[in-house]
Amino acid sequence: MPGAVPADLFTPMRGADATIVTRIRAARAAGRIPVVGDVRWPDAVWRAARGPLKGPDARALLAAAGVRPGLAGADLPWATLTSGTTGTPATIVRSAASWRASYRVTERLVGLAADDVIGIRAPLSSSLTLFALGHADDRGLPFVPGAGMPARAFADRVTIAHVTPSQLARLLDGLADARGVVRPGRLRAALVGAAHLPDRLRLRAERAGLLVVAYYGAAELSYVAVARHDGLHPIPEVRTRVDADGTLWVAGDLVAAGRLDPPDRPGLLRRDGDWHTVGDQVRRTPSGALELLGREDGAITTAGVTVPPAPVERLVETVPGVAAAVVVGVPAPVVGALIGCAVEPEDATADPAALVAACRRTLASRLPATHVPRRWRVLAPLPLTASGKPDRRAILAALGATAGQAVPQGAGKARAR
Repeated sequence: MPGAVPADLFTPMRGADATIVTRIRAARAAGRIPVVGDVRWPDAVWRAARGPLKGPDARALLAAAGVRPGLAGADLPWATLTSGTTGTPATIVRSAASWRASYRVTERLVGLAADDVIGIRAPLSSSLTLFALGHADDRGLPFVPGAGMPARAFADRVTIAHVTPSQLARLLDGLADARGVVRPGRLRAALVGAAHLPDRLRLRAERAGLLVVAYYGAAELSYVAVARHDGLHPIPEVRTRVDADGTLWVAGDLVAAGRLDPPDRPGLLRRDGDWHTVGDQVRRTPSGALELLGREDGAITTAGVTVPPAPVERLVETVPGVAAAVVVGVPAPVVGALIGCAVEPEDATADPAALVAACRRTLASRLPATHVPRRWRVLAPLPLTASGKPDRRAILAALGATAGQAVPQGAGKARAR
């Protein structure tokens, strides 16, 4: 019952070093629920993110997540914040049981052993960091917060790493010797949160002897599907349905209890009975796999045509010399938006104009003209958010700055490595 939930259980905190891990553990032991913010957020953003934690909706959501008087430690719900790249960060609240169910998925995917060490390259505010910490503590395993740690030191301590594709690429770069041979140390497995992992990156990691598990999920949903050679396949722990408009819905014990949405970012997580969606658009392939097309609020409308970014990005990433690609809509008069594409080269010394020309040729031969980007930038590296995902705001700014095809190498500045 919501009225039985103690008021003001949340403990907001920020920190730039591993001491915050001790603070998180201490808060939970005292019956408090830590809410970890990014130290790089302006104070105004941090205040706005904390605002919904004090209202009646927060108490109701905590009750739904299983809070009761006197609860502390491992049975407390967890709260995580979204990255804030599209507005004020929202708070996601989930029961301890939902993450325990997700821990079992991790263990099945990587074959957890008693001597494993769980590590992460994301910052301490990331929901994935809290997930990895919770998993390690639940199983009594060491946890290594390695966002700022040199690659070699990280790989010599950690056996299982949670990473994004960009974090995996830079980790492999840091583990390569003078001949380019990757020496992974103790690291044996990489769980890669990505609807699409470029084949070249997967192959490079596997050649180094790593078990690579690429999966699609969301902070609100947890694991949804695992990538195989023919696409994404839902895990056994969840049920999925695809509506006529292509919206993916998920049901199961892994889903969060709900979100506390700030006024400028309402309603991303929607419910229909036991079913939940964050608006991701998919299609089912002939083999029964899921192909992710992007989020419904990320589709680009240009001259009356709707273009999902994900398939365009995947095709660009097949071009030799391309390490990663991000497609965004650049606001434009009359047509609404122009398709823009930022490309990270595999070789920072590559000729930007030649790389863009190769991308154009590939896309022109495979896509309708309306889907081929009109604006291009070559950025080495692509700018990233604190959680290691492409910083779409920074990329949009680079694409919208001028109308040329490419900018000099080094124009992109990574925010996380």
